Amino acid sequence: MPANQTPSKTARTDGLLGSYCPTVRPKVPVVIVRCVREMGRRGLTDVGLYRVSGADKDIKDLRDKFLRGKNPDLTRVADIHVLCGVLKDFLRSLKEPLLTTALFGAFTLAADLTKDEESLSMMFEAIAELPDANKDTLAYLILHLQKVAAECDSNKMYASSLAKIFGPTIVGYSSPNSDAQTMLEDTKKQPVIVEKLLSIPSEYWKQFLITDEDVRDGKTPRTARQEDEQQDRNENTPTTPEPRPGPDFRRLASSAKKAVKSTPSAHRSPLSPKFGSKSKQSAKKSHFFSSPFTK
Repeated sequence: MPANQTPSKTARTDGLLGSYCPTVRPKVPVVIVRCVREMGRRGLTDVGLYRVSGADKDIKDLRDKFLRGKNPDLTRVADIHVLCGVLKDFLRSLKEPLLTTALFGAFTLAADLTKDEESLSMMFEAIAELPDANKDTLAYLILHLQKVAAECDSNKMYASSLAKIFGPTIVGYSSPNSDAQTMLEDTKKQPVIVEKLLSIPSEYWKQFLITDEDVRDGKTPRTARQEDEQQDRNENTPTTPEPRPGPDFRRLASSAKKAVKSTPSAHRSPLSPKFGSKSKQSAKKSHFFSSPFTK
């Protein structure tokens, strides 16, 4: 298991996503990584993932353990819906949605375009404007939700269902002080944007999740993938994602256009990327979480 130590109970954050992330990429909070990995270990076939509620007390207790710097054994959590609840509850507790309030308009405009290539091009531009923590966490979450949707024959959770559930925490609203009418209008836009994000091929999202160590080592996509696939066979861990070069808009637009027309099970995502940085990073006291990807 990766290291995931957190500071003492007196640690405080400002409610922004970056405060819960390590200083090195990929910047994804440990609570999200741990819950996603445990769900993946069990399989994603339980009916109603993210729709069925877990016990509120169990969700609160487990989330509080993470935030107090504990290292809970998730294999002891009997109900997978509690893990789903912890992930959703953590996202709801953030000061801003993953796409940020400032970029709500840009994502809305991109999702509304009728031509797939133009829509994706604008979507890529908007994603590029996100802070690193938001970008990396969004990529990690989308890859996970693509796998959940790929098991829709078993879990009955289609991309459209997941888009409605995660709309408020991924997309949010156009203003933190919106009136009721504006919030109602924004709520209709949220699932459209999330479904567009889910239709983007996994190879695009994986570019944001390569470790900083691999970037420094100058590994090519093929070399990094081959090394981690071999380690996966030995350790049963997820595979290393693609590096972070700019996407080929035309190729991805073509792939996404086909994906939009297919059912969720027609475009299964590969296993979650592996983040096993082997270098020993010095701990920085100013951050709530150390990297969950160092062993």
